[in-house]
Amino acid sequence: GAIVGRFNHFLAIDWSGAKARGGRGAIALAEVVGGEVARLDASLDRDAAMRAVMETPEDGSTMVALDFAFSLPRWYLRERGLRRPTQLWRTLVKDDAFGAESLIARCDPPFWGRPGKPRPHEPELGFRRADRLHGAKPVFQLGGAGSVGTGTLRGMPYLLDLRASGWSIWPFDPPSDRVVVEMYPARLYRHVGIERVRKASPDSRREALRKLTAGPLSKKHRDLAIASEHAFDAVTAALALWRLAGDREVEFPVPDALERVEGMIFQPE
Repeated sequence: GAIVGRFNHFLAIDWSGAKARGGRGAIALAEVVGGEVARLDASLDRDAAMRAVMETPEDGSTMVALDFAFSLPRWYLRERGLRRPTQLWRTLVKDDAFGAESLIARCDPPFWGRPGKPRPHEPELGFRRADRLHGAKPVFQLGGAGSVGTGTLRGMPYLLDLRASGWSIWPFDPPSDRVVVEMYPARLYRHVGIERVRKASPDSRREALRKLTAGPLSKKHRDLAIASEHAFDAVTAALALWRLAGDREVEFPVPDALERVEGMIFQPE
C-alpha cells in the first residue's frame, strides 16, 4: 500500500550544523516551481532558511526536502525512554543535559567524532535502517569529514516548528499538500543526468552542470552552483525532486513500525 500525493512546488535545503553564524555560508536553499528554478540562495543561516519555508505561500502543493536525519536509531530512543521522534525533538530544544547544544558540547557516547572522542560502539549501531539503505553517514558522528550529527541535532528542533505551523513531517505524519521529507542529495544526482562529481571541486561541479538534463539554469544560478557546493546540492536536489515527483502522482510508501520511529529518506524511483 502507498499514499499518493501530487506536488508543483519544491524546496530543497542543503543543511549545516556549523555553529559559526548559525550555519551561514554552509546552507543553501533552492526553489523549483513548474520545472523552473525560481530561487537559489546560499546566504541564509538556519533560522532564515526555516523562515523561508514557513513563508511559502499556501497556493498549490509544496514538498520541502531537508538533508539531515529526522530521528536517531530506535535502540537509542528506547534507551532514553522515548517512544516517538517528536519526544526526541522536544528534548533537544531544552536547555539541559539532553538539549542539542549540551549533547554536541559533551560528545558523550554514543556520540563521537570530536577531538579525543573516538567511536565508542560497533559501526552498525550508528546507523538507522534508512542510512544503511542509502549509504548515508552515521548519525552519531559529530565531527570529522562528512559528519552529519551536528546538523541533525541542530535540525530536528525545527521540525517541531514546521509541524506546529501546519506542515506534515513524513513519515511520522501522513503526507499532505505541505509535506517535509528527508533527502540525501548525492542519491538524487543521477535523476538530473549527473553520474559522478567531486563535489568539493568547482571545476568538477562546472563539468557536472554541463551534463544537467533538468533546468535550464540561468547564468546567475549556474555561477552560484559552481561557486558553492551547498548551492550545487540544493539546486540539483530540487530539480531532481521536480523530475521525480513534479505535477504527477507520487507514491509515499507506508512506513513500518521501525520507520515510524527512525524515519525514512524520500527516494521515489
